[in-house]
Amino acid sequence: LRNLHESADVDVGMLGSGLLGVPETTSESMASSLPWSARYLHCPSNKRDLCEKEEHKFNSQCWVHRTDVDPPTAQSDHIPILPTAIGWRMHQLKGHTVAYNLLSALLDAMKTWSEKTIYEGHPLAGEYWHMGDYITNVQEKVKALDESSSKHCFQLQEKLHIPKRLCQNKVQGRTEYTPRANPTETSLKSIVLPSPSGNGPISKLHNVYEGKDVDNPVAYVPIEDVSALDILELRKQRRRRHLQRKWLRQLSLRTSTNKIELNHNQRKMETVEPGEGWRVLHAFPGDNCDGSLSSSSSCGRIPSSTCLMEGHQGSRGGIWGDKSAGWIVMLVPGVEHGFVALNLDLGSRQNSRRLEELPDSFILDYAIGDAVTELDKTNFLKSYNQPVGGMGLLTILDDEASN
Repeated sequence: LRNLHESADVDVGMLGSGLLGVPETTSESMASSLPWSARYLHCPSNKRDLCEKEEHKFNSQCWVHRTDVDPPTAQSDHIPILPTAIGWRMHQLKGHTVAYNLLSALLDAMKTWSEKTIYEGHPLAGEYWHMGDYITNVQEKVKALDESSSKHCFQLQEKLHIPKRLCQNKVQGRTEYTPRANPTETSLKSIVLPSPSGNGPISKLHNVYEGKDVDNPVAYVPIEDVSALDILELRKQRRRRHLQRKWLRQLSLRTSTNKIELNHNQRKMETVEPGEGWRVLHAFPGDNCDGSLSSSSSCGRIPSSTCLMEGHQGSRGGIWGDKSAGWIVMLVPGVEHGFVALNLDLGSRQNSRRLEELPDSFILDYAIGDAVTELDKTNFLKSYNQPVGGMGLLTILDDEASN
């Protein structure tokens, strides 16, 4: 990031801890004299155990009894605590720190607008608020980066087996992971063509209940403290976004007009027809999880959940099938610079030896343009790359001339 700032004029920043000015909590009795949001947040080194106490660091409730909903799975008392969890107080501080910076920037912008229009008149000159020149400058300088000025990125070809040209161009993708922005438009299933019977990948999950949650007692803010929700008047105005999933129907799979030379592991494409039986697994139902406050109430309400009011939006969904499911056909829009890779899972995620246990008869077929490429077990393992845990990349197109 520092290199992008120095070589391409990219503005890069990082929030600090936010602890500057937060009073120290030195004892239980002293904590009661502090503002509620500052208690047990900043402890001296010899009193760290005080701030790390579970009852001070964590506060959650998984379910509040209601007559209209009967959870199919027994509910836990509290959200399970992970070793890496930082606690609600630190999350609140981080949220306040982000909000303060955004509000400060907005205030600066309003002051500039007021001062300039008072002396120069309306409308405000474009140089004070148009971002076009700034963005164009950054884009051109990023595209001009070379191995001497951006060596870290260009080393990825050797480490991850991805082409160097990606260091100078934007990439885009589709996924079923959540949360994500614009979930309907960025989902993987939105580019999957339906089968002849009109079916797309099927998700059997459903939400246990719809609508907003009842008030959770642990979310109450003491009357003497500041409630951000009350300030923004969101408590009575929370709304879930109902996004209608858009299926790409009545589209035909178009083959490339360029002549493709077939190599030894390719054959001419026969009829490729979308198959039946592909499923969406490990993803929350619908396309509502966009990371916003309003979507927290509708994500994760699946029947197997032991904490329906958790509001956690993280999932690692995907589209799954086997040899009986046939082809999965995707119409991928906007391919530039000739690169397409799949994040491909094989077998059970819980089986760490799933690659070693592939049968010798394993074959994977994929088609681009008018050619089918066939990978046997040996060639597949040579092409399959695992840069980090939980990710397996298979490059299926690497041709800069193909767009």
